[in-house]
Amino acid sequence: MTVRDASKSARLARRMTVWAWREPRASRLLVAAGVAFAWIALSVWATVEQIRTSGADPSWPEWVGELAYAPLIYLTPNNDFFPGHDLPWQGQVARFAGPLLPALGVVWLLRRHVLEAAAGLLLKHFAHGHAVIFGKGGSADRLAIASSAEGSCVVLADPSIAGDGPRRAVLGKAGVFALSQAPWAIGKAGSCVSWSLTDTDSLAAATELVGNGACSEGDVHVRVATFETQRALRHSPGLLQSGRLRLRPVSPEGVSMRLALCDAQLVADACLREQDRVTLCLWGGSASLVWAAELALRHNWSQALGPPRVRLSLVCDPRFLRTLVDETLGFSAHAPKVFDEDCLPELACLTDASEAMDPAITRHIVDFGDDEATLSCAFRLAEDLGQALEAPPPVQPVLRSGASAARIFRETGLQFAAPILVSAEETLSRMVGRAQDETAAMLHKAYAERFGGDGIPASGRWQDIAETYVHANRAAADHITVKFWDAKHSGLDGEELVEALAVVEHRRWCAERLLDGWIPGERDNARRMHPNLVPWAELTEADRDKDRDQVRSVLEGR
Repeated sequence: MTVRDASKSARLARRMTVWAWREPRASRLLVAAGVAFAWIALSVWATVEQIRTSGADPSWPEWVGELAYAPLIYLTPNNDFFPGHDLPWQGQVARFAGPLLPALGVVWLLRRHVLEAAAGLLLKHFAHGHAVIFGKGGSADRLAIASSAEGSCVVLADPSIAGDGPRRAVLGKAGVFALSQAPWAIGKAGSCVSWSLTDTDSLAAATELVGNGACSEGDVHVRVATFETQRALRHSPGLLQSGRLRLRPVSPEGVSMRLALCDAQLVADACLREQDRVTLCLWGGSASLVWAAELALRHNWSQALGPPRVRLSLVCDPRFLRTLVDETLGFSAHAPKVFDEDCLPELACLTDASEAMDPAITRHIVDFGDDEATLSCAFRLAEDLGQALEAPPPVQPVLRSGASAARIFRETGLQFAAPILVSAEETLSRMVGRAQDETAAMLHKAYAERFGGDGIPASGRWQDIAETYVHANRAAADHITVKFWDAKHSGLDGEELVEALAVVEHRRWCAERLLDGWIPGERDNARRMHPNLVPWAELTEADRDKDRDQVRSVLEGR
């Protein structure tokens, strides 16, 4: 969501918030000094003219007294000493300059309160299309500030903001309208986001919005960081959807990994290095690596390569390994039934330190959840690879300290890929922007128009389909870049190209469904069983046509 999505009233409220918290500028002091100079100089000048006109001949002490007192005469409007129409022009100006000085002081003193009150009235009664973010203990401050800096109109509701003047100042200067209680008219917001540091708090705040009727329709985006919780929520449509209101889980790590890894670069690198498949080696133990493993296994399917492979280094955190094994247990158990032996994707641990120097590895990704540990491992690994291999694969660190740390890797002679930035890149447009789902929604619409007549759950309106099908369509949209790369470099064309890419598309779809917890069997949506989770050769011709049609649709849109 950007400033262009918000109404004029919301945009004006954002500007008012910035003006309210803007630091005093030198121009304000110059104005005050100019008014004061005009008041004193003109009042003295007017007094001199009046004394000369009257014909009086005061002594020097009397002159000093008259001139010293002259500015005080014009500090407030006063017609008792001289009638206003009898005053010279200097006195007429001084009569206004005098009271203007304290008036400006009052205006500047009340400016912040007046502007904030006006912005609040605009947001309450006239604005729509803005973003409302619910935080707890400062959890959403970074998101709100970064999103406002990007151009979004943001209202932040966080109970901990009450009485915290310095924090309100930081938020206000960034254009964020901060409240300590739930804002008004949430239904007019273009985006509603629950953004706490823990999944439990985020879900609790979101369900409270649903329960108290603050939101009655639309999407409420919920920060759910962990892969396992997100997958569980995708399988709980009763929790995520209530009437016309829908909770949509969002993970900063998942979004960052998706943006970094869901293109055709790994496929292109593997082909350039003359590898038989994309192989990703993971180092560390953070939640982001679970997303990286899932994305690597579901995305890197190409006509030019074999099935993707993920390797886990010996220094991986045991807790991370357990989480990854638990989440891919169904995948590992059912993959041999779904894929032919020559196209079986792999997930395994390295058995020896020397295997990390395998030239068949396409890229190493490092994330220990702590930038210092990540930097240390990434540099050591890049040095070892550079010494062991003539053409070492790149090392890609995952950082949370922002773009400034990323510059470190551009200055070395080692083989690094551009770091993946997680927390530093949290903005509404990245996390919950509609643009990232446009292609997925178009793919879904094309599928629903062609095959939706039988009323299958995956063929409803985009706004209504279960989150597991939204996830599937996003994965299909991400893979379009690989299909384009295959079409350009495969040397195939026409129906031969369509057939080759349709086979790849079916295998990619099988991997994505297995990773999302679906298993082979008779169709049972409640138990997440699908009959098409079989090798390509076992599909009916009608089911193969679905993949062919999707490939044709994608290629026609190039």
